[in-house]
Amino acid sequence: MNDKIFVYGILRCGGQSAILKDYIKFIRGHATIKEEKGSFVAGELLDINEVGLNYTDRVEGVASNYYHRFRTKVLADDNKEYECWVYQQVEDKVKE
Repeated sequence: MNDKIFVYGILRCGGQSAILKDYIKFIRGHATIKEEKGSFVAGELLDINEVGLNYTDRVEGVASNYYHRFRTKVLADDNKEYECWVYQQVEDKVKE
């Protein structure tokens, strides 16, 4: 499986520049995001495989419910939208 992940904090490592629309970035212990219409978060779009995604889940504390990951679309610097994974602290997750 090859997939994409949008990173906006310490996981940035020289990937393709991209923006996540309608979110803001802030720090609560670590970088996180929450929805805010009209805002955007600058970050990077990285290719990732299943092993890398499992590793990143461990780094982000998904099992301990610190962060969760969800799928969304970002706009990359090539003017294309890409569906990808993004991490967010659980307490900022939109209640369904």
